[in-house]
Amino acid sequence: MKVIIVVLSLVLSLVALPLAASAQSAMPWEEWPIKTIPDEWGWPDHLVLGGRGGRMTMAAGMGEMFKRYAGIKTQVPGIGSGIEALKIVLNGTVHFCEVEAGLVHAGWSGTRQFKEGKPGGILALATDIAGKHTPYTLVARTGSGIKTYADLKGKRIGAFRPGVPVYTALFLAGLKAYGMTKKDIIPVVYSSFKELVPMIRENRADAVMMPVPIGGATFAQLAQTGAGYLIGLEPDKVGAALKEVLAYYRTVTIPAGSFKGQDKDVISLAGPGIMFVKADFPETLAYTMVKLMFDNIKEFQTYGAFPKKYSLPGSVDADVIIIPYHPGAIRYYKEMGIWGPEQEMINKALLQSIK
Repeated sequence: MKVIIVVLSLVLSLVALPLAASAQSAMPWEEWPIKTIPDEWGWPDHLVLGGRGGRMTMAAGMGEMFKRYAGIKTQVPGIGSGIEALKIVLNGTVHFCEVEAGLVHAGWSGTRQFKEGKPGGILALATDIAGKHTPYTLVARTGSGIKTYADLKGKRIGAFRPGVPVYTALFLAGLKAYGMTKKDIIPVVYSSFKELVPMIRENRADAVMMPVPIGGATFAQLAQTGAGYLIGLEPDKVGAALKEVLAYYRTVTIPAGSFKGQDKDVISLAGPGIMFVKADFPETLAYTMVKLMFDNIKEFQTYGAFPKKYSLPGSVDADVIIIPYHPGAIRYYKEMGIWGPEQEMINKALLQSIK
């Protein structure tokens, strides 16, 4: 109930917004989907948008849009990990997050780190588009002597974070494609994403596995100083690597020149990011959030690297539906004419799979 009361500040703010301020929006005031709120819903306070790293920049940008177009107050707390993000959305502390699909699927299905939870607790608002998923890429330390995955034998590899299996699974998939296993390298365990750059700079690892969104700032810190460089999969190894990971992972190419010193394309494995809310998030509010984002997509895409991965119709293509979508989001996509029988069939099958 807390989620509903707190998030509903969007409704109240839309009612209170002066017409002069609303004129800035790409959505005319009269077209906003919410204008009144039942008294029994109570008086809300603010909307909480969670984020970490580049996703925090995206959440802050979304908060700025809510403030400008709807007069809504928001908070954007920093979040330590994707697992934490899922847990605090499920318990109602935060109302919206975007996390990598593998963890989102586990949180929705009640598997892996979320075995004690009830399946179906979250629903999707949007998924980033195929071809722009965040690449999970091996970053080698300058001077390590690593040119390809084949050179990793006996090297110290930072791809092992307890409770966060994504990097490990993708790294081991690449390693297996080259005929090696975890026994062939020296695993370096770390506890926070923030440790990865210092691990390279301070020679505590020969390579680390990290997300490298094109235009992202984390790897750019290493590239700018020449401290690290990207190691991709060779084309003839991609198929073998993909066989080792979940079906929704794809390959993404980081084009040459994307970062300082990168003189060739780099092929990486990637999984989509999913924007999600708690399953009992009010339908009209979910509709409004999606409408705000996509009706103002050009502005939204200025808030860092992550928003640039969202656009229509790609964000609702059938092959990126990994967990069910929220009814409010579906309503908007139907209005846009991009939610059809194939999406509906997949969505229903997912919902029925956890009953």
